[in-house]
Parts: sequence; C-alpha cells; structure tokens
Amino acid sequence: MKPLIEVLFCDNHLCVAVKPAGLVTQKSPHSSTCLEDELKKVLQKRENLSGNFLQPIHRLDKVVSGIVVFARSRKALIRLQKWQQEKKMQKFYVALVS
Repeated sequence: MKPLIEVLFCDNHLCVAVKPAGLVTQKSPHSSTCLEDELKKVLQKRENLSGNFLQPIHRLDKVVSGIVVFARSRKALIRLQKWQQEKKMQKFYVALVS
C-alpha cells in the first residue's frame, strides 16, 4: 500500500510534509520509494508542474514519523542550511510510547 503524504504547508520556497513511519526521507539502495519522490508526485498533481526542485533540509529515520521541511529552490536550500549552521533553527522531538 502506498503511503499517504500529508502536506502541512507549501509555497514557492518551502514545503512541509508529514513523513509516515516506515518510509525513508530520501532514496536509498534498500527502499523502493521515499518521501521526497512521493511528495514530488503530490505536488505535480496539485500544481500541474513537473521537475520541480525539492530537497529536504533534514531527515528522519525510516522507523520514525514526523514533520520534514523541504526547500523548493536552491536559494531557499542555501538559506535554510545557513540558518541550521548558525543555530537559528530549532528542532523538537516528541516520543510517544505505550
């Protein structure tokens, strides 16, 4: 079954999506699909565009679900990576266990 990708926010610079557990963020030799590819398909259908720039600025492990931020342009990617290096961005992790 194909994972359902939920887009929380999207504009010309950023796209924020929910990564389901069991799906890798980026392509891997060990997985047939990834969040990046699935999100590209969603955006192509939604915006009727193809070949858009889409690059995650961070990753989550395959077994983890959570929010992943993508840059939609090279300029946005460079700026977001710079903010990460300068510690202008914060990440928060929440664990739900039973």
